[in-house]
Amino acid sequence: LNLNLKRETDKGKFRMQTLMTPRSVLNRAGVSRPSVSNGSKRLLSKTRAPCVNNRAKSEIPTSTPRSLSLGTAGNSVRHSQQLGRGRSVALSATPADTVVSSSEYEALQEFKVTSAATGEECALTALWGQDETQKVIVPFLTQFGDFDSFELAQRLRPKLEELQSAGVGVVAVGIGSLEAAKEFCRLTKFPAELVYACPDAGPYDALGFAPGFARAAPPALTQSKWWNAPWLVERAEAAKLHPYMKLVIMCAGVGSPGTLPEVFRGYLGDKSAPEVFQRYPDAIPGFMRTLFRVLGEGYQRPFELATVRLVNMVNILTRWDLLTPPNKELILQRGGAFVFKGKEVIFRYDDPAILRFVNVEELVEAAL
Repeated sequence: LNLNLKRETDKGKFRMQTLMTPRSVLNRAGVSRPSVSNGSKRLLSKTRAPCVNNRAKSEIPTSTPRSLSLGTAGNSVRHSQQLGRGRSVALSATPADTVVSSSEYEALQEFKVTSAATGEECALTALWGQDETQKVIVPFLTQFGDFDSFELAQRLRPKLEELQSAGVGVVAVGIGSLEAAKEFCRLTKFPAELVYACPDAGPYDALGFAPGFARAAPPALTQSKWWNAPWLVERAEAAKLHPYMKLVIMCAGVGSPGTLPEVFRGYLGDKSAPEVFQRYPDAIPGFMRTLFRVLGEGYQRPFELATVRLVNMVNILTRWDLLTPPNKELILQRGGAFVFKGKEVIFRYDDPAILRFVNVEELVEAAL
């Protein structure tokens, strides 16, 4: 901030600048900090960076991401939100000599998961956080028989070598049994040593992830939607609305904003997205490359992504009982993704709806 202001400079503006400037800088410049009135306090409170836990206050009605950077003495917060991709928050790292344990990490300490590779049960937070300098990507998949889990794993797998070379760890958590986790790894070719099964949605509730249509919002979800309102949950229970019917309602876009446009994008193509074969290697038979070249090259062609989802659908439906959790209410549960540096969250994304999981490129970029 430019503190070389002349006396004729608007006093109110000078007062605001000095209020927002670190005290050490003001002292070096020979400027004293004025007292803060109640009105100034309210204004300052609005300019401070939002906490990573807090839900976005409103939906942004545009497909263009909006970023807000707010800085204070070497620490800044970027809050970005984009229609169609949900909410993501990226935080700058703290100084190396500062040990920080985020509220998300603390909330996860009571939960245990089972390794898909060894079958051993362990504390979830024992899988990362011991090294305060190491970054770890922690995707919270939905249940193992869900399109989102399959697609996220298929898109993240090609990035694993790059992440490993950079010293970034990966701990993928999904809802379901050990057998479901093993089958999921076999079908997606995702390394089993990176996948952990959680029998219920306990960690998801603790983190405040979206529970799905006509399901009660967990206490950690501070900005719940109308489709999680108590009156709707009570009516669904009174009508004995089956989870499968709730899932159909979500697939139609009710209680799952942005799902239908994403479905249509799979059929119609997307000029702004790369070819599916670049993002989902081995997800569909190689001979189809030749077929899709008829529609051109260098972009996501019509029916290309829909073909990936068709293959995944066949694999899921033919193994439905194995892949899905016994409690079918959990097929509605949404997930999210984190990047931790030690125990500190430096990136968070909450899935707002079906097929609107984290952008893998943004997730990897936040970790590198």
